[in-house]
Amino acid sequence: MTFFDQDFGPKRKTDIEGCRKAMYKTGEPPSRVHPDPLQTDWVFIDSLCKPGETIKFNEEGFSS
Repeated sequence: MTFFDQDFGPKRKTDIEGCRKAMYKTGEPPSRVHPDPLQTDWVFIDSLCKPGETIKFNEEGFSS
């Protein structure tokens, strides 16, 4: 089962408002040196995994 966060990021590749709001609070880059949200590739995890592959965040845990 894949989790889709309904409150963050674009919901699909054509979700322009979702792209903008995920990167910048106002939806607009603060200056010209910041990347344009429309030129960002939003990749969903299910497109990175092979069919039937289990998605794991970190199998072995974290330590400092």
